[in-house]
Amino acid sequence: MNSEKDKRRIFRDVGNDLTPDQFLKLFNEATEVCDGADKFSCFVVDNTQSKLCLRFRKNFVNLFLDNLDEQEKND
Repeated sequence: MNSEKDKRRIFRDVGNDLTPDQFLKLFNEATEVCDGADKFSCFVVDNTQSKLCLRFRKNFVNLFLDNLDEQEKND
C-alpha cells in the first residue's frame, strides 16, 4: 500500500495534466483489491501518449479517464 506522500510524489512526477484529486482517484481505483479483481493490479502511466484516455490505464488494458467526469457527478 502506498502512502499518501508516495502517491503525491508520483502525481508530481507523471500526473501533472490532471488535478491531484483526479489522479488520486484513478490511482486508488486502479490499485485497490476488491472481490473478483486481480490481486496484483497496477496503475500504468504512459507519458508517450498524447490522449489522456490512453495515458492512464489499469493493468495495461483498462482505460480510466473515459468516465472520470461521470464518476465525479455520481459521488
